[in-house]
Amino acid sequence: MRLLKKEKIYQDIVYYILSENLEVSNRIPTERELCEKFGVSRITLRIAVDKLVEEGILMRDGRNGTRVKALPLKENFGDLARQQILFVYFSSQADGKTLEQTGTAPEQLYRGIEKYIDEKKDIIIVQTGKNFIKTNTSILKNIDGVIIGGDVDEESVKKIISSKIPSMMINGHKPLLSMNTIFCDQYEAGYVACKKVYEKNKAQNILFLGLLYENDKRLQSGYREQLQGVEEFIYENNDMRLFRYDLTVSECSGGQDLNNPIEQLNAFINKNHISGIVVCSNILEEQVSLYKEKYKTSGSGDISVCVITTEALKNRAIPLDIVSLNFQKVGYLAAGYLYKTINDPYGQKLRITVPIDL
Repeated sequence: MRLLKKEKIYQDIVYYILSENLEVSNRIPTERELCEKFGVSRITLRIAVDKLVEEGILMRDGRNGTRVKALPLKENFGDLARQQILFVYFSSQADGKTLEQTGTAPEQLYRGIEKYIDEKKDIIIVQTGKNFIKTNTSILKNIDGVIIGGDVDEESVKKIISSKIPSMMINGHKPLLSMNTIFCDQYEAGYVACKKVYEKNKAQNILFLGLLYENDKRLQSGYREQLQGVEEFIYENNDMRLFRYDLTVSECSGGQDLNNPIEQLNAFINKNHISGIVVCSNILEEQVSLYKEKYKTSGSGDISVCVITTEALKNRAIPLDIVSLNFQKVGYLAAGYLYKTINDPYGQKLRITVPIDL
């Protein structure tokens, strides 16, 4: 049955409140802005807003506009309700902008989740881990499913499990087996990258080049798993030695500022006679490329390099060997399996590994 305009705009406003992750006391756009956004007249819009005010979802605040009084409940959607999926990503970056950086793992995971949920014509709500920790569990009562990723802590997992909401963890830690999990095989990525480096020039001294974000005191979980894969390959080849060197995100900013970190990296490489480098992230590509350009040769010949990158960036023309991880596929599959869990919450626990793209 086709909805009347006033009924459709009513639901559109409810969807807007939820999809924009508005909170109680937040102001909604002006009448003019909403009319332009939804393509309706002010008379039709006011009928829908009046109904939401009557139901206690919105409140008029004089010249300050219209505010959210209470978050909409499922009853407000009727038979045409759309599922609401919450995506929470934990990042050590204080501004939470990793989801906006093209080609990064969080951005690619989000793209995959968004694609599946858009196909379902449902709602995706995004929240940083930092904000999720502060959020009262009552906000979860409107959520149909949760996808959680990044460097997740035990308390957040407990918070989701206690809510009894169907959930999926993406790129989850191996110790946290209480949730359905799907992740890229970063262990395999480290192993294969090290193998590529070795096969290129029979490198004996391998450097694992790590990346630390602001506030990181140790490598993030995915990079640690890569390092374990490198360690496994070296363990199988007794004549090889492993070294580690970390760069911070602040040291990876462009321009002349790169000279000093590159010189320090070169000093470390020369001191330890490094002949092969496994790079944990495409964020470090510029540093390694500049290093290769500036110090093309060493006493032991050219150094072999392999970068572990995302599938979205693997076709770029870079003069380095790569191993790619398909995070977008992980996000898409995670959303699909989450919907299966929503429909069958007592089904078998899932733990799925997405292999690397060779």
